[in-house]
Order: sequence, then C-alpha cells, then structure tokens
Amino acid sequence: MLSLHRLRADLGRVHPALFGAVMERLHQALSPYAPIFTAKDAYLGFLELHYGDMWHEDALEDLNEASHVELQPSERDLWRWAERQGRWSPGEVGRMFPRPLFKGHPRHLELLRLPEVQRLQGIPTLCALLDHLPMLPKSIMQGRIWYEERRLIHPGAVDIVICQRDQGHDPVLEFYNELGDYVANDSYGEMEHLQAFSVTDTASHARAMEYFEVTADMQRRVQEMWDALVD
Repeated sequence: MLSLHRLRADLGRVHPALFGAVMERLHQALSPYAPIFTAKDAYLGFLELHYGDMWHEDALEDLNEASHVELQPSERDLWRWAERQGRWSPGEVGRMFPRPLFKGHPRHLELLRLPEVQRLQGIPTLCALLDHLPMLPKSIMQGRIWYEERRLIHPGAVDIVICQRDQGHDPVLEFYNELGDYVANDSYGEMEHLQAFSVTDTASHARAMEYFEVTADMQRRVQEMWDALVD
C-alpha cells in the first residue's frame, strides 16, 4: 500500500493536474514490472461491477413506472434522475474517484523539472525513473496474455495508491478489497505461470531472460522511488 497524501498535496500546489499526470504515466509504464492500482482502476472497476446494462435497464424501468409513460432519457438524464431518488449513479462514482487523482496531460510532467519542484521530497528520484522509461525494451510485452487482454489486475503483487483518506477508509482501498471477492481465482493469482513465456528455443529463452533481468532492475528502481515519495 502506498500512501501518497503528501505528494498529492505538494504537486497540487504546483498545478491541479500534476499529480494525475504523474499517476497516469506511472500506471501505464509500471504495469509490466511493478503495477499500481490507482483511482483509475477503482473508477473503471466500480462502473463495470455496479453500472452495467442491468443497472441501466432497472433504472429506466423504475423511471417509466414513476412517470407512467415510456421515456427514452439520455444517459446523463437517467443518472440525474437516479441521484434525485437517492440512488447511486455513475456520476457519483466520478465524484468518489475524481479525475485529478489519475488523469493529466503529459505536458504537465515538465513542471517536475522546475527548480522549486525539484526541491520537494522525492521528486529527483521520481524524475530519474521517468527518464529511464524510454530506455526500456518496446517489445518486451508481446505475447503476454494478461497484457494483451488488458486485465484490470496484473498477476502478481500490486501496490495500491491511497491519497484521499486514511488507510481504513480510503475509497480506492475499499474497492480493491471488494474487487478481490470477485476475482479470487487462479487466473488472478500472485504468480504468473512460467508457461506464459513460451520458452521453446534459444531465442525465446533469451527473451524470457531479458524480461526477468529488466523486471528485477525496474522493481529495484521503483522501490527506490516509492521509498522517496511515500508519506
């Protein structure tokens, strides 16, 4: 678990979207090596679990019963009606997991290089990791089943980013725990099967060894970064 309350506050004083830009970059880049579960995962997962087609059909049926006529409201109008009835809606999920926690433009990352920002705790170590990312092999994830299926949870240890409330009540942690009840099966275990690397000849063996070496190096770098950034 990564408590980043201080980092969020520090970066928020520089620019409202800077923390989200950092999380968005790290979320994508660290996925093959040392994945993080952020407000983005919680937001998308919450919608998938609680607001699929069944929610839409049930809410529309209730609206038509209350109106005594058949209506075809827009998605947003249906959300607003549900909220007025005291029901959860996808709009409220967005307020529970606000976009500034996980979304920002890449250009905002340039603000990290400002001298006054470089003096903030952990920022030089963060920038060192960001500078290393372009040197990583581009093809290292080809053929990896979990990567190509865009699974919500990487098979392996996942660090959960909390930065809204305390560890006992942070909404991202609460949803991660809820999600664990749904995906507690072998396909989301803590280990990735060695067969996933399809080692059949010298070339495939070399590719697998490269992944192990790059992963070990990246996990060391990432751990150094988190040690510098966490509260």
